[in-house]
Amino acid sequence: MVKLHKLSAHLWVTVIVMLGFLAPEHSGALADDQQHVSVEMMQSEQPLSLAQVTQQPFVGSRTVAMGEAMLLNAGGDYWFKIALPADSCPSASCYLRAQNPAIFNIDFYLFDNGRLLSHSAAGSLAWPPGRDVGASMAISGAQDRIVYVHVQAQRHALFALEHQTQLAFNKEQQQHWFGWSSFSGLMLGFVIYCVAVWLAYRAGYYGFFALYIASSSIFLLAQVGITKFLTPQSVHSFLVHYTALNGVIICISLLLFLSRLLRLDERAKTLHKVFIGALWVGCVAASVSPFMALAHQGVIMEVLFGATLVLAIIASVKYSPMQRWGRLLAFSWLPLAAVVLALALFYLRPYEVGIYLYAAFAFALVLNCLLIGFAMTLRERGQMMAHRQIVYTDSGTALANKQLLNKTLKSARHEAITLVMFKPRGLVQSRANFGISHADRYIKSVIHHVEHQLDGLPLLALGHQNSAVVCRFSDDIFALGICGTLELSTIEQVVCVINSVFNEGVEIDDTHLIDQVDFGVANYPLHAQSHEQLVRYAMQALYRDRLPGQLWHLYSLEDSIRSQRRLSLASDLKTAISDNQFRIYLQPQICLQDQSVYGAEVLLRWQHPKLA
Repeated sequence: MVKLHKLSAHLWVTVIVMLGFLAPEHSGALADDQQHVSVEMMQSEQPLSLAQVTQQPFVGSRTVAMGEAMLLNAGGDYWFKIALPADSCPSASCYLRAQNPAIFNIDFYLFDNGRLLSHSAAGSLAWPPGRDVGASMAISGAQDRIVYVHVQAQRHALFALEHQTQLAFNKEQQQHWFGWSSFSGLMLGFVIYCVAVWLAYRAGYYGFFALYIASSSIFLLAQVGITKFLTPQSVHSFLVHYTALNGVIICISLLLFLSRLLRLDERAKTLHKVFIGALWVGCVAASVSPFMALAHQGVIMEVLFGATLVLAIIASVKYSPMQRWGRLLAFSWLPLAAVVLALALFYLRPYEVGIYLYAAFAFALVLNCLLIGFAMTLRERGQMMAHRQIVYTDSGTALANKQLLNKTLKSARHEAITLVMFKPRGLVQSRANFGISHADRYIKSVIHHVEHQLDGLPLLALGHQNSAVVCRFSDDIFALGICGTLELSTIEQVVCVINSVFNEGVEIDDTHLIDQVDFGVANYPLHAQSHEQLVRYAMQALYRDRLPGQLWHLYSLEDSIRSQRRLSLASDLKTAISDNQFRIYLQPQICLQDQSVYGAEVLLRWQHPKLA
């Protein structure tokens, strides 16, 4: 599981990634030479071939500025003619670069004196990183060149051509690859972690969470063109052209994740039915999306994803407990919802700021996954603490129990500890006469007074409950530990305090209950060599018969020998009966006056095979 002490490290990773994305891109446009670059744009209702464009002048063309963002309509066929004079590139080579390559089909054609020199198409570039993610073409500045750019818009979006130096181009690509590589690595780590937890603990919601992270990341990487270099061209084209299908997978995995995490099938029947209906709608949308235009697929995905986020927010706010993890889960959807709303507005009207929305979507997705991960960590921590409360706490009195005492003793391996076990004599009668709940309230009240009176003494704190020093070892036996070497004065003080509190008694249900207490004491390492022996020897001392006026008994070796002898004789006695080891002897009773036998005494003797 993700540990809470790793929270700061994860936040720093997020900050670094966000700073890498948010760093302003230095386009390196040749501002001083923009007046030397002529860009003509022509839109055609019918697709034109390269020969048609080069052999006839642009009809209905208009001049645009280099770097200007232009709105291109979905399904439109556009041609750009760029005249680059020899002095347009002060360095050895320059680059023409197109923004949003995943949204457009782009082809570059470089001509010199009417002769085609090179051709570059979007998606044809290869690894390694440092190459342009989008479509670009390197152009030498030695002589006049003409570049034709053919653009086919797959949906309504902004398009821009940039003229950059080689140094600026390489720097921008390094920043671009660093940001998206960091994003990819972080999301891949999330997926691997969730899958490992799912396989190890069979927690189904971790599997759906991993699917949600993977599908969201693939969608985003496909939109910015990273998948061109990570997958074959056919796979990338499938991811771009079937956007709605990927969006449906995101929505379905998110709904299943929340349904399993919040147990909506048990706690919210109505909302669970709404989730099931949304899943069916998503399946229908996935089946018909391949037959739709890319622009319509984008609208369908925005609607489905927006509706899914609304359901996620409603479910998180209403059906997650009002604890820290529930509030964190509800808050985790807000950044993502804001970005999705901005993307929806971008689909309706592609503002120029739209080119930064994919980076914002990446920030929101990373933040969303981190917050959900922290929320699940807090949830599991709460469940673990509740389980610990059940395992290490007595159910009737909420006192520490035997398991917590043993765990604390084992953790204090090299410390000297004196264990004091005490047994109220009248507790069994109190339980029988007044009931179990009444006896538990009595014990709880008395032990509270005992702990208050013993405050300040060097007592052993049980577990993480620093104020708990007394444990309920069994129904009628209690125990506490004294830290340090064996000090008779300290033991006497503890015994006197406990005995006085029980003798003083408490008022429960208009009944004043008092009791007498027996004590047994043993020390580690003076008497016992292990903490298991320490508990056993203290109990042996507890059941030792005391002399009149004696409040407590300290363990001695004779106690252990006597106890073992009793157990051995009890075991041998059962064997003696089955093995017929008893013999009957008759001792006659004689009358002294006449020496006559008038009776007999029967004696039963045990012929033990080992003992005389």
